[in-house]
Amino acid sequence: MDGEKIIRWQRKRSGKAEEIHHILKDELGGGHVPSKRFGANAAWWTIAVLALNLHNLMKHRLLPEEYGKSRPKSLRFLLYTMVGK
Repeated sequence: MDGEKIIRWQRKRSGKAEEIHHILKDELGGGHVPSKRFGANAAWWTIAVLALNLHNLMKHRLLPEEYGKSRPKSLRFLLYTMVGK
């Protein structure tokens, strides 16, 4: 690609990586490692990534369109607490 197309592409996706990293670390527990062992922490991070992927799949395939932009924490309070009521 030429330089101008690359710059436009970068500006369109600006901020998405930081947002996803924030969701993984703060909302799905990826920022808190459970052990001093590398393998256990790698498994913990993998589970957090899997949870994010399942959350996105559920938002786009199973839930109504109004939940399309919801984050894991808000979805937890909206839907999962409904079961408790």
